[in-house]
Amino acid sequence: HEQVFNSLGSGDYEIEVYCIDEAGNEDTAYTNISVTVDQNAPEIVRVYTDANTLYVRTDEPARCVISENQTEEECDLEISQSVSLTDLSTFTVSPTGSYFIQCEDDFGNKDLFCQEVQIVN
Repeated sequence: HEQVFNSLGSGDYEIEVYCIDEAGNEDTAYTNISVTVDQNAPEIVRVYTDANTLYVRTDEPARCVISENQTEEECDLEISQSVSLTDLSTFTVSPTGSYFIQCEDDFGNKDLFCQEVQIVN
């Protein structure tokens, strides 16, 4: 069984669990849980290139996307849910150029601004 709680903040809680089966048997129990709410965007902690591959490492599993057609201040890249969560993303890039990167975690946290990366030879 799974229960989604949309309004719990960070903290410790005692939760009442009530169950009833098809035969009408009932039971109630209590359990303690600790909740940590993640409201922080993934942080890019390392960027490097090898040949025509750009590597982007984040501090938590994230979906990262890259664009050449953005500005740092106006960044709202489309991040598809089909992109895998990982802490190391790779992109094929040109030997020189400017790229803008934005990453999002599984909870939808992402920076408002892109990180600009300039590749020079």
